[in-house]
Amino acid sequence: FRMQMLLGRCLRRVATPATVRQTLPVAPKWTDIAPANATATPTMRRHYFTYFRDDPIHTPVWSLRQGGVAGVQALDPYVFDCQPRADILHRVVVWQLARRRAGTAKTKGRAELSYSGKKLARQKGRGRARIGDRASPILRGGGHIHPKRPKSWDYPLLHRVRRLGLRMALTVKKMTGRLIVVKDLKLKSGDTRELERMVRPWLPTQKDAQNPYTPMRGVLIVDGGSYDHPTEAVSDNADEASRAHTWMQVLPANELNVYDIMRRKYLVVTTGALRQLHAQFYRHKLEEAPLWYQTANAPPLVVPDRQQI
Repeated sequence: FRMQMLLGRCLRRVATPATVRQTLPVAPKWTDIAPANATATPTMRRHYFTYFRDDPIHTPVWSLRQGGVAGVQALDPYVFDCQPRADILHRVVVWQLARRRAGTAKTKGRAELSYSGKKLARQKGRGRARIGDRASPILRGGGHIHPKRPKSWDYPLLHRVRRLGLRMALTVKKMTGRLIVVKDLKLKSGDTRELERMVRPWLPTQKDAQNPYTPMRGVLIVDGGSYDHPTEAVSDNADEASRAHTWMQVLPANELNVYDIMRRKYLVVTTGALRQLHAQFYRHKLEEAPLWYQTANAPPLVVPDRQQI
């Protein structure tokens, strides 16, 4: 049957001359009919749930040490302006929690117990139920009928869905006003109280901390250094300061994930970590939306300091 299908395709191609194939109508591409300075509108088709826009999203950059606004940060709309979907976020979170499971549960079956194989009582004549050896599953301390075995709970999830879930989680924080961009995270020591004083406005109150039904509590800090000097690892002082705190968590930019973003109420990102996030999604952005992002003039990510908002 497959050979017949291949032969049919070849015959149909041979039966159509090259001159005829050249005269067949071809649907024009969007790149051929769109002007060079085309600007997308909300009614245009989105690719991978992305709002196509050339202008970036500006957000203030805060200084944790001195307080106040230190500048303006431009956010990439590809990362921070997509359409959130609860099903995509749910799929990524369930996949992450499944991968976290150790899968080391192990119980012994009947054949793995070191008991004697002698029959405990005779088969008939006692007036009671029949019984076998000491490892019988119906006895206390006997083997399990269906024992647990070590297994892996991991299952594959498309990389496209993982990236999409991370973009949607970042978009949710930006839409709800819970994304805070800071200039850097420089601590003089690993004292927890020093870091707590910096992020105190975003820590939960005593009432929220004692309420077990509060869905999101605490703050997630993504440390990646400053914009001029980005770092891939968390500083030792920040890691030591947040290690013993319940409502503070510090992660590097390359370990940012959907579960940690959604379980915390606020997301604090340094300019260096934001620069790494933009670079992480840049290649996928060019693959998915080449028209809008290859022809547009990319604005600078950071506006100089001391500029009025």
